[in-house]
Amino acid sequence: MEPRENVDPDQSWPRDVKAPDRSNFHQDTYSQSQFDVIKVLSCLARRPNPRIDLGPIDCSAAMIVCDMYLEDNPIVYCSEAFCDLTGYNYSDVLGRNCRFLQVPGTSDDTTSRGRTPGLDKISMPGAPSQTVDLQHELHRLKHSLSHKEEVQAMLLNYHKSGRAFLNLVTVVPVETPGDDHQYLVGFQAASRQVE
Repeated sequence: MEPRENVDPDQSWPRDVKAPDRSNFHQDTYSQSQFDVIKVLSCLARRPNPRIDLGPIDCSAAMIVCDMYLEDNPIVYCSEAFCDLTGYNYSDVLGRNCRFLQVPGTSDDTTSRGRTPGLDKISMPGAPSQTVDLQHELHRLKHSLSHKEEVQAMLLNYHKSGRAFLNLVTVVPVETPGDDHQYLVGFQAASRQVE
């Protein structure tokens, strides 16, 4: 057995090994409110009977976490990739229901202005003969969430600039043991810009 490399007592790393850059350490692990997204992602990965294969997940995904125990399921965490995708910053998003993405601009009033005229159905990217009924997708999403079921749906969302885009949204209810909290973890993947 080889002897261990000498370790400098002033450093926790061997002399010939460079310490990792810690300037971004846990940059996206906790929200500004110190929300423990790692705990939620761990519960997500270990959820029983998953219906949707998420593949490997980390904090670089466009992701939000909503608290199901608070009124109107407000966003309690969003990743930097989510902010990049939507154009909103963390303070724009925190405390809001994700429905605001269904309306151009920053208004939460989705009841009076939620749809873009003429965009009830849209052709799929790469398959123009296939269309998506956006209202059906939205109804399916709401139905699944009301039954606390995993769901994946194609939605028409809006960037902060007002630009419309198709968003493949995956939402998984997750319960965290110990604090008996239930969250909705949502992943977003922009499919294409809509003109």
